[in-house]
Amino acid sequence: MKNSFLLLAWMLLCIPVMAQETLTIQELREEWGNEAFDLQTKPARPGIADFGLAFAAAHRGNVLTDELYNLLAVKDYLNEDALFDLDPRAGYLSLQMVSDGTQRLEMCYWNLPDGTKRVGLLMLDVYDPDPLPFLRFYDYNAQYNELVAINPMPVDVQLDHSKCSFQLPRVGKDIEIYSYESDTFGKYIYAGVDGFVYQGPDDLVPERNRYLYCYITVDDARVNLRDEPGGRVAFQLEPGIYMLSVVNPVNGWWRVKNSYIDTMEEEVVVGDGPYWISASLLGLSTRNYDGSAVDLLAEPRTGAPVAGRITEEAATVIPEDITEDYVWVKVRWNDVTGWIRVSDLCDNPVTTCP
Repeated sequence: MKNSFLLLAWMLLCIPVMAQETLTIQELREEWGNEAFDLQTKPARPGIADFGLAFAAAHRGNVLTDELYNLLAVKDYLNEDALFDLDPRAGYLSLQMVSDGTQRLEMCYWNLPDGTKRVGLLMLDVYDPDPLPFLRFYDYNAQYNELVAINPMPVDVQLDHSKCSFQLPRVGKDIEIYSYESDTFGKYIYAGVDGFVYQGPDDLVPERNRYLYCYITVDDARVNLRDEPGGRVAFQLEPGIYMLSVVNPVNGWWRVKNSYIDTMEEEVVVGDGPYWISASLLGLSTRNYDGSAVDLLAEPRTGAPVAGRITEEAATVIPEDITEDYVWVKVRWNDVTGWIRVSDLCDNPVTTCP
């Protein structure tokens, strides 16, 4: 009996230790999607402490989120290793673990013209398996008292996060960006419901591909490449799985960019062409691997009205048009048509994209 009691006591003592497995920022990044999480309280006028507590409670298991939860929810909690700054009037909070200075969290919010609030979150841990900053945005939904993730993010360019750091605003509305390589500063300039506009050094902007990489949706029949949109057949692809680069959409046709087309194992040389392929044969997959819905926008810009919604997981969409900078693509899914960022689609027909 005594041994059984000692064993039970040992098991109970071990439970807290086993439960302290750390959730990394890399894992947070992989899990983040079209999520929403409730506020822990129902304040008449929610502030930064309410938003911070909501995020921390929904993402327990990370060093920073656990510490933020304790600071905001546990009475008289004190940790000398944590440098915490809460400024309700400015709508800003920051947390830094002082022992090594490598772990940092910031939150702030902006008051949108329609009376709602947009919340920004920044997390950084240079010793994380993925040391890139975790920069995310949420809108506060007063009706349901919850924070709703904004996906895609309300910024007009995706920067190379390995080359820069961010500073959320305690004063003002713009997000400050520092370039490690050029030792210069830039900004995401606040633009209200339209999101943020990048203004800064060019070295942070990844070189954009001026083509659309996608796959052919037919794999059990020959595929015709034509000499002009709707023209005569100039080359035939044998049945199989193909991926290719296309450009310059014209009336439901795309021009094949390269003189070769990829299969899963090799390249098929088709010559210089020019060759055109029907848009109806091309596909890209949505990255909603968690089954969440994907919004298609009425215009190619962040904050545009929603034109339709894709409800199928990893749905195959047909590319119909693309912006001049090849950032936004107009797609069709069943009877739904709208714009989505190219970076939010997957060009691999047999597996998911990271």
